[in-house]
Amino acid sequence: MLINPLIGTSVITEMARLALMVSGAISFDFEARTYRLTGLRVADQPIPDIEVRTNTRLKSPDGMLGMSFLQHYREVQYSFTTHQLTLVDP
Repeated sequence: MLINPLIGTSVITEMARLALMVSGAISFDFEARTYRLTGLRVADQPIPDIEVRTNTRLKSPDGMLGMSFLQHYREVQYSFTTHQLTLVDP
């Protein structure tokens, strides 16, 4: 997934949604008409649940993480030299 701070709600492809359904890591919020990704980990660290919508026009990458994901962190640092993204917990 790519980071895109210019979008409010994170998005995933339809293929990613189907794969997440098989793994049990996604649920649908009928009222908000969004999906919630749960129980995810990055570098073996748990991350907060992510609210996402599907984007049928997006084919690659699997999705984009927007402000609905980034808002959980106090700082977001990106190194252009190493291409490393660092998320600092509140």
